[in-house]
Amino acid sequence: METREVYVGNGVTLNVANGSRKRFDYNKLNKAINSGVEVRAGMEEDWFFTGTDISDQDFPSNKEFEEALKAGDDLSEFKIAGICGSDWATPVMLINNEFIECWVYEN
Repeated sequence: METREVYVGNGVTLNVANGSRKRFDYNKLNKAINSGVEVRAGMEEDWFFTGTDISDQDFPSNKEFEEALKAGDDLSEFKIAGICGSDWATPVMLINNEFIECWVYEN
């Protein structure tokens, strides 16, 4: 299995498997938002910097993300706190003070 080195900050790097990038599961985010509850999303291991209220947002679907990524389109409409996913952190939602994993592997 091929790996690559990923810088995670503070002079620390991790070796991660290629194809292991986790990105937000936009279908799951939209389902939570449409349920009417307050939803925050971000990276669990970097919550202080990435945890953001997304209760009033509507995201494109996972399929639309993959199509935009393959086409090289601008991904700004998919970003939460400036990011779509991570090689090392876990995308999560915070609902009712509970972290819920909310990710799929990026193809």
